[in-house]
Amino acid sequence: MAERRADKYLVDVYIAGTTTAYEVFYRAKILNSVRAALILPEVIDESKWWLGQHHYIDPESRYIFVYVGNIGEYVSYHAKSVEAGEIRSYWISSNEVER
Repeated sequence: MAERRADKYLVDVYIAGTTTAYEVFYRAKILNSVRAALILPEVIDESKWWLGQHHYIDPESRYIFVYVGNIGEYVSYHAKSVEAGEIRSYWISSNEVER
């Protein structure tokens, strides 16, 4: 943000979590389209991506590209409702991931 206020454009790509990218950079309207910067045919071809599309978190689907398609390996449970060892495995369907 300081660079933009100083009219400097020094960063080409910002790779990090989505919170700062959305809450700070997107809301300040300082991002350029990532979609426009994609050049390799295998990257542009959305059929090769998970669920057959690119994934973005901004409403225009142009600025904040989400490229990690994994699910965290953490399970939490309410210790007063479930006995230790009662949960032996878990499965998350692709329908649940889309929500």
